[in-house]
Amino acid sequence: MDNYGTTGFYSRAAVVSQDNTEEGRGRGREPLRSQSWLMAIAQALGDVLNEQTVELSASAAKLNNSVSITGDTAVFQAQAQELNIMSNAASTSIRTMGEANTTLARRQ
Repeated sequence: MDNYGTTGFYSRAAVVSQDNTEEGRGRGREPLRSQSWLMAIAQALGDVLNEQTVELSASAAKLNNSVSITGDTAVFQAQAQELNIMSNAASTSIRTMGEANTTLARRQ
């Protein structure tokens, strides 16, 4: 289980965003240079959330096949809470940046 934490979450998103440039692999997508910076951030944060979801799914599968349910349940619950926190942080970040852009556009 990777422990990104909030700071690590944004650092990982920055790495994913860098991978999505024309020089990067793009992870099966078109390079992000043709999109807005807000969309690039949203996709990078989404990629990090997807990775965390895969880890959570693996824990759920392990929990279904586990003999030691108590320990695996604790890990699963912690990962689910971590995903929830990261999802809320990504949503708040994107919403705040979008609202700031709206405010700036109105002032011009």
